Amino acid sequence: MKLINAMTDILNNFTLNGMTRAFHAILISISMTVGIVLLIALCREIYFLVYNENIYIQEFLNLEMTTNHNFLKIFIASVIVAIYFSVMMNISKKTLIYLGILGAISVLAKTFCILELKFSAEIAIFFATTLIGVLVIKFRKITLTPMQVLIVPAIISVVPGVLIYRFLFSCISIRYMTAEEFFQAGL
Repeated sequence: MKLINAMTDILNNFTLNGMTRAFHAILISISMTVGIVLLIALCREIYFLVYNENIYIQEFLNLEMTTNHNFLKIFIASVIVAIYFSVMMNISKKTLIYLGILGAISVLAKTFCILELKFSAEIAIFFATTLIGVLVIKFRKITLTPMQVLIVPAIISVVPGVLIYRFLFSCISIRYMTAEEFFQAGL
């Protein structure tokens, strides 16, 4: 979102403000990546003390894209993710309740499409985000909040993060992997 605001500022001839926002967004992205890489490296070292390293790499690379949890756990986790992500935007308490509802609806819709209707992850995410887009039009009038503020926290938890972790893990463990395992990790 910060990169979008940075590009808008640059295109509106607020170059200094746009470059500052872009630099801030890049710093946040780098910090998040470094934190994830350090956590994965730390967990790999701790796990290596207990198990054989090759077993750990294979277990991590075979994580499933679909969830095996029940709908209640998914509901609670999606509400927490949507609310915590929206707290960064300094949103009112009344709007947080609606964002929790939207976050739960998006994840439950995606999970329902994948598990019950047997859709692919891409199609399920498309349907879930489309549903959220329609609901946000109604919730925007109730909360008097801009659409972007309602949409982003609601759909952030439907992003398939397993692929990001697989890629970062394979970059850290590249010296222990064959070329086939490395390219399989990106899929």
